[in-house]
Amino acid sequence: MDRFRITGGVMFVFILAAMFAACQKQGTTTGSNTARGTLKSGQVIYIEGTVTMNQKQVSIGDDVPATATLATGPASECEIVFDKKNIIKIAENTRVTLDFSGQVKKLDLAQGSLASVLKNLNRLSNADAFQVRTNVAVMGVRGTVFYIRADKDTTYICDCNGVISLKDESGDNLQEVKAAHHLATVFSSDNGQIVVSPGTMKYHTDADMEALAAKIGYSINWKVIDEH
Repeated sequence: MDRFRITGGVMFVFILAAMFAACQKQGTTTGSNTARGTLKSGQVIYIEGTVTMNQKQVSIGDDVPATATLATGPASECEIVFDKKNIIKIAENTRVTLDFSGQVKKLDLAQGSLASVLKNLNRLSNADAFQVRTNVAVMGVRGTVFYIRADKDTTYICDCNGVISLKDESGDNLQEVKAAHHLATVFSSDNGQIVVSPGTMKYHTDADMEALAAKIGYSINWKVIDEH
């Protein structure tokens, strides 16, 4: 009888161990799936009006997945922070798709405008760590303050402070722009040809960019070209 009780006890321990192992395995799998599901490129810190992400209404505090399409309506905007020291402000009537799944972070701006202060990008050897593409232009960034506005045929790009590389959508008209205080370039399509011309500061102000920078604890020095 005692021997039977010992054997039964051992069997009970084995059953408990098996159940625990199964739970551990299930928890690990669930955790892995959760980790993949919550892979994010940033977090929404501010919204106003109608803002959607992947066709769903956005709320403050929402995580932004590594790939997402955001759209704002009239009189609407949102702000996204990623890696603590990078912020993007998406203005009204804008549609932008982001892909932060690779080393180079990419934005595809279909229409509208956005402003950004990027102070914590992963440094890539001889390559831009951040890229914005529109219908007519491509902008590469290694860390700077900029404003960009685009429609079907025209793209306005302002290097507010820092260094950016520019080219048209076919890879031509390559240039590097350095500025301490707003230097604008306009790309426009004219009968299938891309025309590049200097622009003037418009659509945004020093105060706009300073307020955006302050949200990530950064102060812009308008007298120095920030090349870091």
